[in-house]
Amino acid sequence: MATKMASTISRNFGGSDMNHLSGEEKFPEMTEFSGSSDEDKACAKLFWQSVTLHPPIESRLVSGDIRQRLPNAGPFLQDPNYAHEPEQDDPKLKAFMANAHAQMVYEESASLTKLAIKRQETRMIHQKRQSERKEKEKISHRTRKPLVPDE
Repeated sequence: MATKMASTISRNFGGSDMNHLSGEEKFPEMTEFSGSSDEDKACAKLFWQSVTLHPPIESRLVSGDIRQRLPNAGPFLQDPNYAHEPEQDDPKLKAFMANAHAQMVYEESASLTKLAIKRQETRMIHQKRQSERKEKEKISHRTRKPLVPDE
């Protein structure tokens, strides 16, 4: 036990450069338990473990002494607001909403159709101008035959 404690202490307090010293020179305050009963050794070990200083409670991440959570607020007990209560299912309202939705869908499809037609017209104009430009390029790249007067 004493050898184990001495090795633990020497490891913790730079014992590597103190290997050449004897046990009493290394740790003059160390008590040796040679010849003691196992019960005495266990009691001494328990005593020295209880003497070691622990960090203060405030520095621990989790502690049994400190409540870790705030108390809950409890159930929400507010009276229901009847002003915002859902309306009863009215068939006239449902029909009106269905008609409004159908009209919105129709207007959106009509605008998309107009955009598609304009896009198609622009493509046609672009293709027409491109073909005209290619025709002009063909004319300008042709080789001209010199005009020879008739004799």
